[in-house]
Amino acid sequence: MKEILKHIFVYVSFVVIGTAFYAGSFRTPLFVSMPVFYYRACFLLATVTMLVLLAMLVCRRKQLIQLDWKDVVITVMTFFFLNFSFLSLVLVSLDRSISVFVLSEMTTHETKVYSKDEIRHLIYDVWLNDYNAAERRIDEQLVSKNIEPVGDGYRISLGGKRFILLCRKIAVIFPVDDKFLYPRE
Repeated sequence: MKEILKHIFVYVSFVVIGTAFYAGSFRTPLFVSMPVFYYRACFLLATVTMLVLLAMLVCRRKQLIQLDWKDVVITVMTFFFLNFSFLSLVLVSLDRSISVFVLSEMTTHETKVYSKDEIRHLIYDVWLNDYNAAERRIDEQLVSKNIEPVGDGYRISLGGKRFILLCRKIAVIFPVDDKFLYPRE
């Protein structure tokens, strides 16, 4: 039982310390030239995952920890997937969500009662116009190569078409509201 607890302590320690390094990596200049938050976060996560693996291998080689290969793999995978889940579920929502923006605005003015028109104003005039949300999404799609410039406009690229076809196939399996996948003609 004591050995199992020691192993668990080592697993948890590497996951927690690695997560702290991942959080700190956002404050470094690493990959700062990447304009899309999600892509930068993924590259940072991959980098820190390699560092966690390297740290575990060094500690294992110097016999500072008594783990076999499967323990190392499980720990590194746990670190990666926990942080990737957090990135996908929380960080991306904080970076992109209209709902988070509206709720934050309402929190700042918590005693105010907002009408539907005032909430629409926040979304259209502040989020879309003042904060340039539409331009940011266009830039993200250009970087992702889902759209391509044509003259003064843009059109869907082959990669963008493939992405939407994949999304539509996923929506057959998971019943999401598909009005965004099959817009009106």
